[in-house]
Amino acid sequence: MAFLGNSGLLSVWAFLLGCLLVLTTAISHGLRRRPSRVEVFVGAGIAAVYLLIFVRMSVATERSHLVEYGVVAIFMYEAFKERAKGGRFVPLPGVIAILAAGSVGVLDEFLQKLIPARTFDPVDMMFNFGAAVLAVGASAALSWARRRLS
Repeated sequence: MAFLGNSGLLSVWAFLLGCLLVLTTAISHGLRRRPSRVEVFVGAGIAAVYLLIFVRMSVATERSHLVEYGVVAIFMYEAFKERAKGGRFVPLPGVIAILAAGSVGVLDEFLQKLIPARTFDPVDMMFNFGAAVLAVGASAALSWARRRLS
């Protein structure tokens, strides 16, 4: 176990396990009913975009930002949409979710400035916002595909 921790393999496997759990959750959530042809095409397009981005990112931390802040943004987006369905006034839930998730990323970077072993990186803030935009956009596209048939 010490070898795994010292070599960084443990963090790689933990990251891959986290990605697998997120993927499993997304697929099981999306398959509550049989998807239409449009949903399948939209889902395949989203999967292709994520795969291309993952392959092009050379640094593992960039990939983790894509997953972490994408999940945070989706949770916020779904919560804001649910509040809006419940009669609460929530203008532009997608925009609010992106701004909120991105703000969490900005706060995280500023906190890293205070920790000696961590580094502050403004580029990471952009990755956080980008991950939020991508995730909310993907969710909105899938919602559009589902509503299209209703």
